[in-house]
Formats: sequence, C-alpha cells, structure tokens
Amino acid sequence: MNVYNSWSSPQYNDAWTIFQDARTKIKTIEDVFEWNKDPTNRKAQSTLTSFFEGVGVLVRQKLVNIELVAQLITGSIVFFYFL
Repeated sequence: MNVYNSWSSPQYNDAWTIFQDARTKIKTIEDVFEWNKDPTNRKAQSTLTSFFEGVGVLVRQKLVNIELVAQLITGSIVFFYFL
C-alpha cells in the first residue's frame, strides 16, 4: 500500500502534472535541454523517475507482486516510459 500511497501523494501528482504539460511542449532533444533548465521541472522529473525506478526494484526483488503493480498503476507506467 505504500506504493499506492506514494503514487497518490500530492508530491507525485504535482510532478505528474508538470510532466504531462511538458509532453505537449517537448518535440526535440533541444526542447528537453531547455525544459531541464528549470529546477521545478528537474524536481518533477526526479520525483517520477525515482518512484518508477523504486517500483521496478521492488518488483524485481519480489517484494511487491507485479500483478498488484499492474492493477494499480499500469497506465502511468506506460504513459511515462512509452508515450
């Protein structure tokens, strides 16, 4: 449940909002570099990356069942990594 609590936290949701906004503005690698100049954007990216990396480690070490992760946050994972 801590994974779910982190996923639904205000910090995560603030970072997610910033990330979603960036997805509509970033078209080139130069846009990424420009976006990363803003400390707020870097913090949002770090928050999300740390969360998803942490979930991946927990699943790999069999400390969190992959089915639980799949049922709770599949959409966020796909959106973050593949879109």
